Amino acid sequence: MKVSLEELIQLKWQARSLNLSSRKKAMAIMGGSHHSSFRGHGMDFLETRRYFPGDDVRAIDWRVTARLKKTHTKIFTEERERPIFILVDYSSSMFFGTRKTFKSVIAAKAAALLAWAATEQGDRVGGLVFSADKSYQLRPQGGRHGVLRLLNALVQPISISNDNKYNLTNALVQLRRVTHPGSLIFIISDFQSMDKQAEKHLIKLARNNYIMGLFIYDQMEKNLPPAGTYDITNGQQYGIINSNSKEVAAKYQQQFEQQHSDLEKFFQQRQLHLLSLATDQEVVETIKAYNVL
Repeated sequence: MKVSLEELIQLKWQARSLNLSSRKKAMAIMGGSHHSSFRGHGMDFLETRRYFPGDDVRAIDWRVTARLKKTHTKIFTEERERPIFILVDYSSSMFFGTRKTFKSVIAAKAAALLAWAATEQGDRVGGLVFSADKSYQLRPQGGRHGVLRLLNALVQPISISNDNKYNLTNALVQLRRVTHPGSLIFIISDFQSMDKQAEKHLIKLARNNYIMGLFIYDQMEKNLPPAGTYDITNGQQYGIINSNSKEVAAKYQQQFEQQHSDLEKFFQQRQLHLLSLATDQEVVETIKAYNVL
């Protein structure tokens, strides 16, 4: 199941419904419930908060630190044009879905929506789309052309492979080479290849950039289907799932919940944002609903 270039282009009109009429409004929608719109060196001081590992030491508020006896850092808002990078995971595990469509299709639509919204507010759009055997790296570019380059990368033929020449760690390493402080980075993935190495590079990226993750999943990854025996395949291998056992079903659900909980904890501890998006949810409505301000 694939997404077409025409579908991704049409999302331009739905992106306008986000009402990104100003920089602060845009960041409120994209950034969720946190008040800070950007962590970096802007012209306008926003607030002081506790220092966390990975924060820029140059922003430490020494006066508040001395008074409270605990390290605090300054947070600024940034009002200039800023590059936006959208990382899209097209690894083998993303080509799965039992509700409406594949995870890869949801990822592509989310990327397109965010790219159109970004260009509407005047930001430059770049991206990195990777599969098991190839990677497309796009430097930020303004206007419609910047978005179309990303959309074209999203609809290129993908070979489903278990070679894993490229993975999330490789992609984050590439991003670290091309991003500049102050970038807004979206990571769209099922995070199944998230390991300690990937976490290390993500932490380093977060030091001077604003990061939001979109966790894509299918309901069957969360819960087994009703009791019965089911044939399954990943396109190369075949197997059988027996969901008659309540013990197996409970363990299956627990594994998913543990992965999701670990991912949320990782993002929360570093004050990064994470939005969960299932294959049976409407992409536009889910992203709009994330604006809880």
